[in-house]
Amino acid sequence: MFGWKVANVPLIKGIDPPKELFEIDKNRVFGLNINLNHLVIQRQKRWKGMGNLSTMNYTDTKTVGQELQYAKFLFKRGGFTQINISNKAIESTANEIIGLIIDRFGEENQFIDD
Repeated sequence: MFGWKVANVPLIKGIDPPKELFEIDKNRVFGLNINLNHLVIQRQKRWKGMGNLSTMNYTDTKTVGQELQYAKFLFKRGGFTQINISNKAIESTANEIIGLIIDRFGEENQFIDD
């Protein structure tokens, strides 16, 4: 949308994210948080849709909680804006991010990479 170049960086506990994530303007990076119970329910639904394959702790509340804590640690380390996406439609989250980008960089300068 808008010709923007965006990336979704999966955060996996025990695997360092790409160093480039911390080298770009922190005002252009958004960390998406979700309530632990919401994430576990989403994962359980996804897991059932995959034929109940081995979970590898995919739906374990303790493991998922640790993953969320690791993500929050990285967001704080990078100084990234955190957005809670619990009970939000993807379109709502996208609009929130677009609004923040426009507020920060102005409508005319939103495509310029500082």
